[in-house]
Amino acid sequence: KRAAIDAALADWRGRVPRAGPPVAVEYGAFLGYATLRLARSLGPGARVVSFESDPELACLAMNLVALAGLDARIDVWIGEGERLVPKVVSALGSRSVDVVYMDHTQATYHRDAA
Repeated sequence: KRAAIDAALADWRGRVPRAGPPVAVEYGAFLGYATLRLARSLGPGARVVSFESDPELACLAMNLVALAGLDARIDVWIGEGERLVPKVVSALGSRSVDVVYMDHTQATYHRDAA
């Protein structure tokens, strides 16, 4: 995953000008590894909001994020993406998300991408 995330974000950075720190939304925190990778690959000041529907996995991801010292830049929200997207808009404003990383159950990809 690390190589794929780093390559995709390097390509994105090369093509998309950005005035401020980037913001990423991740569907599926699981244990938080990709969440940490996103934050680190996006660079200092980047913010990541990760959705996790399983409360136990979300708790593990939150603890890993805190252990890595990135809890000021990463939020793990518990719930389904379709219910949490409006929260992202109200918290960060519309047109505020630069990267969406879908790393969750494939059964909900189409619904969540709509």
